Amino acid sequence: MSSKVNSENAITSYAFAHQHKAKQLIESALSLFVDNISVLTQRDEYKELVEKDPRLVA
Repeated sequence: MSSKVNSENAITSYAFAHQHKAKQLIESALSLFVDNISVLTQRDEYKELVEKDPRLVA
């Protein structure tokens, strides 16, 4: 799954990975997320993640 992470699914992949304690997927999604933070934080998925589980983005 880690190889399938891209800018379109990084946020949902990151949330999914945390939910399932998938360390490698967490690292892949987080890396992509950090590299594209200015774009990804503007998406609805990010805003939903902040509302549902703010500890993941703190």
